[in-house]
Amino acid sequence: PNETYLECTPCAAINCGDTPPEVCVAACLNPGCFCNKGYLRKNGKCVPESQC
Repeated sequence: PNETYLECTPCAAINCGDTPPEVCVAACLNPGCFCNKGYLRKNGKCVPESQC
């Protein structure tokens, strides 16, 4: 739950503790499930940013 399959890696922090990238480069080499906006991955699950 709280994740969506995307063809391209989003230009944002992906995991709890990550720093968002300063420069966004489209990365469409690794499609997969990524957390929805406002959520970050923690211990394999998408949690609200406030729970990081």
